[in-house]
Amino acid sequence: MWFKTPQPQTKAILFYDGTCAFCHAIVRFVVVRDKNDLLAFAPLQGETFKEKNIDTVDLDSIILYIQNGETLYKSDASIALFERLGGIWFIMAKMSSFIPKVLRDSLYDFIAKIRYKFAGKIENKTCPLLAKNYKSKILL
Repeated sequence: MWFKTPQPQTKAILFYDGTCAFCHAIVRFVVVRDKNDLLAFAPLQGETFKEKNIDTVDLDSIILYIQNGETLYKSDASIALFERLGGIWFIMAKMSSFIPKVLRDSLYDFIAKIRYKFAGKIENKTCPLLAKNYKSKILL
C-alpha cells in the first residue's frame, strides 16, 4: 500500500455470538486482515467471556474488550475493530465514526435482528472454520 494509516496498538478480544453464522463470517474476514496481531476472538458463550466478567447489558452485540480495560459495544466496537486493521479499513472506520452514534447503533440493531434469517445459526458455538495458522487467535 502506498500510504500507511495510524492504528491502535492496544491488543483486544472480540467477543462474538458463537451461534451466528454471520458473526463467524465476520471473524473469518477480520482474522486474516489482522496483520499486526492485535486481536483475539472468543464466543460470548465461552469461558473466556465468563472469566472477563464483562457487563452483559447487551449480548446481542459484538463486544470489543481492550487490554486497557475499556469495553465497547455495537457500532463503537465495530469502528474500533476496523481501526485495528489499518489501511482502507482504518479510513472507513474513521469515516463511520462521523455518523451519529444513535444512527450507527440503529443500523447495528437492525442487522442484529435479521442476522439469523440472513445467514442462519450454526451448531459449532466456538470456533469459526479457519486455516490452522489462525486457530491460536481463537480463545474458548
